[in-house]
Amino acid sequence: MIRVNQAWSKPQALTSMIHWYRALVRYPPVLPVDQRLHMPVLMLWGKQDIALSYEMAQLSIELCDQGKLIFFEEATHWVQHDEAEKVNQYLLDFLGGEFYE
Repeated sequence: MIRVNQAWSKPQALTSMIHWYRALVRYPPVLPVDQRLHMPVLMLWGKQDIALSYEMAQLSIELCDQGKLIFFEEATHWVQHDEAEKVNQYLLDFLGGEFYE
């Protein structure tokens, strides 16, 4: 969490983050008719995420034809920081094609 706090402490960082969310509301993206993802998808999710509940992950992965969902029991919203070594290994395996051969 230290890196997040460092990022947020930079001048105008919080304002920039708020503006991003305001822009998303003002200019919502145009969603495609077919919202399914047909390519391989790896979803890594922290079960201790307080911003996005882990129940959302299952609903999301169900929109993927070739989806693999991996939960990290102790990780938060910042799963890549909380479980860096495991996340890196899953990404290497996924990008190397080991999940979908």
